[in-house]
Amino acid sequence: MARTPLRETDPARIGSYQLLARLGAGGMGVVYLASGQDGRPVALKALRPEMADDAEFRTRFSREVTALTRVRGVCTVRVLDADTSSTRPFLVTEYAEGPSLAEYVDSRGPMDPQMLYGLATGLAEALTAIHAAGIVHRDLKPSNVLLTGGGPKVIDFGIAQMLDATAVTRAGMTVGSAGYMAPEQIMGRAGTAADIFSWAVTIAYAASGRSPFGTGTSEVILYRILHETPDIAAVPAALHAQVAAALDKDPHGRPTAPELLTQLTRTAALPSAGSDNPTQTVLAQTWHPVGPLPATPPPSRPASSWSTPSGAAPPPGTPPPGTPPRDTRLPDTRPPGAPRRTGMRRPVLLTLVLAVAILLGAGGAALAFALSGHPSTSGNTPSGGASHSPTAPATSAVTNSSAGASSPSSASSASSASSSPSASSSSTNSSSPSATTGTTSPSQPAASTPAPG
Repeated sequence: MARTPLRETDPARIGSYQLLARLGAGGMGVVYLASGQDGRPVALKALRPEMADDAEFRTRFSREVTALTRVRGVCTVRVLDADTSSTRPFLVTEYAEGPSLAEYVDSRGPMDPQMLYGLATGLAEALTAIHAAGIVHRDLKPSNVLLTGGGPKVIDFGIAQMLDATAVTRAGMTVGSAGYMAPEQIMGRAGTAADIFSWAVTIAYAASGRSPFGTGTSEVILYRILHETPDIAAVPAALHAQVAAALDKDPHGRPTAPELLTQLTRTAALPSAGSDNPTQTVLAQTWHPVGPLPATPPPSRPASSWSTPSGAAPPPGTPPPGTPPRDTRLPDTRPPGAPRRTGMRRPVLLTLVLAVAILLGAGGAALAFALSGHPSTSGNTPSGGASHSPTAPATSAVTNSSAGASSPSSASSASSASSSPSASSSSTNSSSPSATTGTTSPSQPAASTPAPG
């Protein structure tokens, strides 16, 4: 979880714990990184003042804390301490180092299939331990799953159950998160089967980077959960049957947490080194440390059938999220010590423009020279003889420069140049060196060259 500095309104200590940083805040209170008397880091959740003043909530909190201490799962955080009678009640759990699943997917994109299998197994094991203690999580979602070096850890189990039927919920607060609530939970009846539904939605999210029920307002998403088929196309084959069964809209059609765990650990025939726990065996075979998350977001994710057109799918051949971009530059074949050419596109474009302008000027000069080789209306020729050609143009007196500007061929060339994709090319035709080059074409008479001394 991301740490942020303590605020001026935060106390320096709560009970015997020294507060070090903020880890987050939720409907129940603020979560702090704290240090106990032994110096070990812990996560301390301090209840909100309005909850501390709710006598009904205090009673429920005291009862549920006793149940929370009985949860002993491989993939759950252990409850270490609690104070239910102080002015500001709090709950202390072990501190799990690592990003949440939501942070991971936002930063790196969907999980690879191997690690996803470890995630599915770990969450099934956590729900098995939670349900065995008589607790319903009610709010399993990516932000309540931490990815540690040894596997996933489920947090905040029992918190939603504590909030249920208190003054907070009576005031209109919904227990659970819209995109991860089971149909019966939406209707106000949440049992252990609702956690199985949330398990499936969480796995589908980790597989694709998006919710299987898409995005939109809470009302739209809740309607889809109640009436529409989820999009689980991205879930790999090894998990597809379990996820599909867990998303059954009828809670009686879903597998239980122990049934899910048995199915997922069936392949764990060989125990991992130092442990005979099937979940730890699967994690040893599939899990790898997450490591620091990159600061830049991942590539765009494929669009869901529920999403808007803005989320277009990536083209075929797109590398998986987290893959470093390939170096698509051609090999450097320059001799050692040769200067590196940079910014070649613009010079090449200008050179092409100049070449086109030179050709246009040369064409105009050639046309004028050809015209000057025929008799004009005045009967003059370069040799002084008369010409009687019936096809001689009436504009034989046109000069080189005027021919380049008024001949049909040069006019059409100029119009095509002005519609060239390079706007800067057409705007420089009249002022670039090519404009004067056209009037001093080598095809002009040699009289324009000064005679030798």
